Amino acid sequence: MNSNSIIPKTLAIELTLQNGEVGVSTADGDVLIECIQSGSRDTDDVLPAIDGLMKKANLQPKELSLIALSIGPSGFTTMRIATTIAKHVSFITSSPIVAVPSAVSAAEAMNEYESLLAIEAVKGDSFWLSTLTRKSGVWQCEAELSTIDLVQHASFTQQGILCDAQHGETASAFHLPILPYTPNAAALMRASKLFYDVGTTINARALAPIYPREPEAVRKWNARRNAR
Repeated sequence: MNSNSIIPKTLAIELTLQNGEVGVSTADGDVLIECIQSGSRDTDDVLPAIDGLMKKANLQPKELSLIALSIGPSGFTTMRIATTIAKHVSFITSSPIVAVPSAVSAAEAMNEYESLLAIEAVKGDSFWLSTLTRKSGVWQCEAELSTIDLVQHASFTQQGILCDAQHGETASAFHLPILPYTPNAAALMRASKLFYDVGTTINARALAPIYPREPEAVRKWNARRNAR
């Protein structure tokens, strides 16, 4: 990978998909990647993977230049783990965080395109719809909760639509070429550098994942609290 496309000593946390990735770029700009299972309630592979990559990169935590985090939408447990780790590493190291919507990571992985849609968090006939446009090399993302009824009679001019293979039927309503939705740590690093270069970072205390709908765990908690 061209070292000019990433920031050396970056930690990338990309847990959007079940097969997630963490990555670390060395002081020379080389990228090390570890694949992990995301969102497990029984095991925690993320921190050991990060620790192993930091050792391979010969980096101490306080040497990190940047934390790149994919913020979803994805599963509640997965995003909670990813966000908590990014916050704690930032608090300890004072490293800035770039929060990247997962659709942007997926779009950057398909870097030959300039204008895309992405559907995520599909539930019934509703989904999180992202409109992605690359301007001066940086992906701009506008997103909202949408439904099949809202889009089936609309006209779209984007080059394609990113979606997980299991949601191809939903994506077909857009009448665009269906492209693989593959956010990954290397693409996340590239996207985060571009955001960082234009000053788009976030304070760890303000960091939050994207939840298109109230998470089921939160809904149940609030229901129990209100019933008291």
